[in-house]
Amino acid sequence: MKEKSRFDLEQEIMGCWNVVDELKLLVDKWDSITEDDKLNIIIGMASLYQLKFDIMFNTFEDCVHRREFKNKFFNESTTDDE
Repeated sequence: MKEKSRFDLEQEIMGCWNVVDELKLLVDKWDSITEDDKLNIIIGMASLYQLKFDIMFNTFEDCVHRREFKNKFFNESTTDDE
């Protein structure tokens, strides 16, 4: 598996924002969904987004460990290759 970069982290953050649109869809269709289906959807979403946020946080930790972020206070990169 390739090392993830801060750009991968950005994509993962954007992917986590999907929860907002999915919750809006659920609210729009709430009255037409059975109680069992509502529970299954919510439990499924919670599991899915727990996984997505875990993956995103692991990517963040890897980026921090590799010092991929610029240090805005000193206006210099914290990576060795720049």
